[in-house]
Amino acid sequence: MNWLPSKPIIAPANMLLAVLLFIAVTQMTSAYLLTQQQWTGIRVTSTPADTLLIKSISANSPASGKLAAGETLLGLQVDGKLLQIKPLLNGYAPLSPATFAQRADFYQQQQTLHQAFTQHAQVTFVTTTGKTVSLTPAARTPVTAIPAVFWLLCLANMISPLVGALVWTYRPYQKASLFLLLHSLLYYVFAVSGAGVIATEFYMEPGALRQNLLLQATGINFAATLILVILCDLPKPLVRGLWLFWLVMGFTAFSTANYHYGWIETPGHIFYIQYPFLYVIVLGIIALQMHQTRRQPVERASLHVLAAAFMLPNAIIIALHVFPILLGKPPIVGNISALLLFNLMAIGLGVGILRYRLFAIEFWWLKSMLWIVGGLLVAGIDVALMTLLQLRGDYVLAMSVIIAGFLYFPLRQWLLDKIIPMERQNLSDFLPALSSNLGDALSKENFEQRWQESLQQRFLPLHIEKLSSTVTTTNLSDNGLHLDVPSLGNQHAWRLTGKQRAARLFNKTDAKHTDSLLTVARMASNASETRQQAILEERRRIMHDLHDSVGAKLLTLSHKLPDATDR
Repeated sequence: MNWLPSKPIIAPANMLLAVLLFIAVTQMTSAYLLTQQQWTGIRVTSTPADTLLIKSISANSPASGKLAAGETLLGLQVDGKLLQIKPLLNGYAPLSPATFAQRADFYQQQQTLHQAFTQHAQVTFVTTTGKTVSLTPAARTPVTAIPAVFWLLCLANMISPLVGALVWTYRPYQKASLFLLLHSLLYYVFAVSGAGVIATEFYMEPGALRQNLLLQATGINFAATLILVILCDLPKPLVRGLWLFWLVMGFTAFSTANYHYGWIETPGHIFYIQYPFLYVIVLGIIALQMHQTRRQPVERASLHVLAAAFMLPNAIIIALHVFPILLGKPPIVGNISALLLFNLMAIGLGVGILRYRLFAIEFWWLKSMLWIVGGLLVAGIDVALMTLLQLRGDYVLAMSVIIAGFLYFPLRQWLLDKIIPMERQNLSDFLPALSSNLGDALSKENFEQRWQESLQQRFLPLHIEKLSSTVTTTNLSDNGLHLDVPSLGNQHAWRLTGKQRAARLFNKTDAKHTDSLLTVARMASNASETRQQAILEERRRIMHDLHDSVGAKLLTLSHKLPDATDR
């Protein structure tokens, strides 16, 4: 797995400093572009009636004292006509236009709004009550007026590049560490650019918006492709060399350039159509890795983390953000939620690469997958019923929950019993088997042999060996690949390797339960030893009594015999 035999070119401290500098420059650049926008001090949100509800008015802003929070705007009055502000940019998915013509219309709408705000001495807002309010926007937005949501998103999404830097610091020789670092930096470009759009008031100047969307497309396209590359390399390399890396990077570069310059219009959608296909391809790669890591529990657990890191956030985003856009509907999950969900990928990929606490991962990984399946099942049934039966939303939701309940919960119970039956077995369930194993043991050697057989029966390890060293309590080693168990007499230890024929990793619950079983087995062994000692003592007493009573009588009788030859 080592990529470079020599020391990394950049020292870990310098790499961390470089990542922090990249974060600062990216944030400052986006903030500077926001300060170049016109400023009214009005924060609005869209309503279903295509009007704008004022959420807040900044103090000392051009709109202060002229409009109030809670009022509703119809739009702008330009040359005696009403210009509606729709879609409102800060609540709109700017990559959602499905064709180049729709994108051109979107840019034209932004240009019209830009002219309305900049080519007149004043801007006139019209409220739903018929009131008109004229004000002069400030030419620049003060840094202090940038919405808090921008800074919060920038801060929250710092998790991704910092995790990438941390993983590279610990594994600088690994290709996957470098790929994760690149993924996290590119994603941060996408996140900060998206936060810049969310922080706008009404619109963004078309030229700046084009550059912003280019940065968003570049960041998310390359970040998504790097996940494919990482999963081709971990936990088992599926290809040799770097040819796959350069191939997918070249294809991604062409796809991004095609979106920006509008060369070839892809069917379905000019941007989002690629992501369902990419998701399916990565699922195929995960299936190949599952085959490669059979009977290798550490690698399999690492793959579980990597797969969960990819599948969990992407399943939600594709189902609730991408698919509605592909169907021409508004996304169910908005821009802010999507930006926050992507952080889960970097964290999960980092854990999978570092293989941190893999013994604690298997059970929650399965539960996470079942949670995803349950959520997608409800959403899928909901969409299917709404499309096929044309029912009202509340009826459809109720029917979806009922149908999913009858399908999902029995399936979930069956999977839990089928895949992890041992984890669902209580400690008390194994006590009868332990008692049966130890019941007919008589000596310490017999008890030790039966203890080994009980461990074999409990965990079905691939291999069990006797260690010359001793341990006081049951311990995990090598990420849960091994379980070191004390012997009954604490003269040596037993090492169990590969739980359930190397299909699972040992975990802390296994260690805790084994210590409890060890206590029971030692109590049985000590009780048996005490019983044996009591039996021996009783035999000695009986022999002593026989010697004192029967022996004395026999001796007296022998002395009374008249003939010495009869004695």
